[in-house]
Amino acid sequence: MKRLLIAAIIAATLTGCGVTAVEQTIVGFTDFRPYTEAGFFLSPDPYAGDFEPIGQLYVRMEPGAQLVDNPKGQQRYDDSLYGSMPKTNGKVHWITTEEALKKAVEMAKETGANGISNLKIMRETDNTGRLLYYEVTGFCIRIR
Repeated sequence: MKRLLIAAIIAATLTGCGVTAVEQTIVGFTDFRPYTEAGFFLSPDPYAGDFEPIGQLYVRMEPGAQLVDNPKGQQRYDDSLYGSMPKTNGKVHWITTEEALKKAVEMAKETGANGISNLKIMRETDNTGRLLYYEVTGFCIRIR
């Protein structure tokens, strides 16, 4: 019985000291339907039909901070050193894949394209999972 108790204590000690990774699942979906239903072609594959090549597309969007009014009208800092700071707070705007795709489609339309083939949307994060940027690339085409 003593051996079994000692073995259990040793096993608990050895397994309890290890670093356990926390499982993390990130799921995303970018809806092409608002564009395809309006007649704009989007595909991660090359377009096989008759088209006129327009050019290569590259969009990189990073989250950024915006200064916004403080709704309570309070100073941002309470101590005398920072008492003269403006009555604003920083607000981080976290971009989405939809915003990055919207910007890419707008740029493509400005060139006269009615489609983007070889479309890739990548999400880059740091080692903590914090979003660094979205990158959208593709080949702008005018489908005939």
